[in-house]
Parts: sequence; C-alpha cells; structure tokens
Amino acid sequence: MTAMDADDASPQHTMIAMKVRSLINERHLLPGERLGTEREIAESLHISRAALRGALEIMESNFEIKRLIGRTGGIFVSDAKLIRSINTVESHRDIARRQGHKMHCERLSATLSTPGEAEKRFLELPDNGMIFRANRLRYMDGTSFSLDQSLLPGDLFPGFLDTPWVESMYGVFSSIYHMDIVSAEETFDVVPASLAEANLLGIPISTPLLRVDRKARNASGRVVERSFNAYIASRIRLASKITGYVRHSMDE
Repeated sequence: MTAMDADDASPQHTMIAMKVRSLINERHLLPGERLGTEREIAESLHISRAALRGALEIMESNFEIKRLIGRTGGIFVSDAKLIRSINTVESHRDIARRQGHKMHCERLSATLSTPGEAEKRFLELPDNGMIFRANRLRYMDGTSFSLDQSLLPGDLFPGFLDTPWVESMYGVFSSIYHMDIVSAEETFDVVPASLAEANLLGIPISTPLLRVDRKARNASGRVVERSFNAYIASRIRLASKITGYVRHSMDE
C-alpha cells in the first residue's frame, strides 16, 4: 500500500485523522505505545475500517503512527525515531524492518590498508595484519540517518570488498563467512556534527549526533569489527531493560 499524499487526502480522511489524533491525546499515549487494531479503532470512532484506512495512510506518511502485522501487531504511536536497545547485537536493518521503517545504505568508500597502532590495539591484530575500512551513509524512510565506519580484520574476511556488504554487514558475516556476532562493547557520546559530517548527512553544522563506538566479538571471543556510528540524535531513541536489584556496598 502506498502512502497517501496530503494533497490527495479527502476531507473525510482528514477529519478522521484528526479524530485519531484526539484519541491518542485522550489516552496520553507516548511513542511506541499501541493504539489498537484497525477494528478496535474503527469501532471506538463508529466508522468503517475502509474509511479509517485512508486516515491511517495520511498519519503513517507523516510518521505519526506505524502499522505492524503479526500477533503483536496493530497501530502504534510513532515520532519517526528508531528505537534501538542497548542490550542487543541485532543489525539496524532488522530493527528497522521490525518497527516498520525502511532502511537502505549508500557506499561511500571501502579499502584494504595497513592499520595504525591504535587500530591494531582496537582489533587485537598481529604486527603484519591488514584491515578493511568500510564507510556507509545510512538512510531511514528516505532521509539521512547515520554515518557508519567499520574496521575489520583482513584475515577474517577474505574477498570482503567484493561482497554485498553495503545493506547488511552482519548479514554478510553470517551468510558468507559463517560468523555471528555474539557480544559487543559500546560507548555513547553526544557530539556536534562536523562540517564534513553535516555535508554528508544534509544537516546544519553542529547538529547533535549520537556517536557510538562499538567493538564486536564472535563466539570464540575474537574482535571481528570495530565500528564508529554517528546517528542524527533526533532520529534515534535508546532503550534498555534492567532486571534485578543492585546492592550497594555498605560504605556508600
């Protein structure tokens, strides 16, 4: 189903969209919360599901809601942000697909080169090790989302430059090299976009970016990737699930 352009929306669909927005406000729903199924919403507004769909198309094209299918699907409130758990090693493409976003990447550069001393330490390489450097510009729902740089040990990924790595790096790791990421260490910082980053992302200079430094390991504990991602901060939300009770020491 294609999104409906606002100029093509009928007065009826526009009016119903306003009623759906009122329903969201009345229930004080936040982004990520479920509004209900098409049937439930149509019944609450006393309209047909066919009439409701036209209104939902308007709202979905404005990133106000997203429609997900499946047992836990329905209509969810949205603010167009990708919700990314800090407790996962899942790929961005899979996260985006599950949340109803469309993501694709543009290849900026890819090389095989000699690492610097810091890069040797990052990737725990021998003195004669080589590395692949891969840079991508990532888009979500048709607009720029992040700049991604990956550093990979050359010995683990022979022929990497000839693989279809642009869209799904972890997919290539798994399908071609039979290697899965099982753990990762990350640090997060908010920084202003540099001139070069702003030009690539199409944003004003000094726009806040969420910079993530990630070291990923395979099942044997080998570092297989060091990545540096710069997300447009207004387009991503971090989430975490914490369980259990943290006991403080007696002297605190």
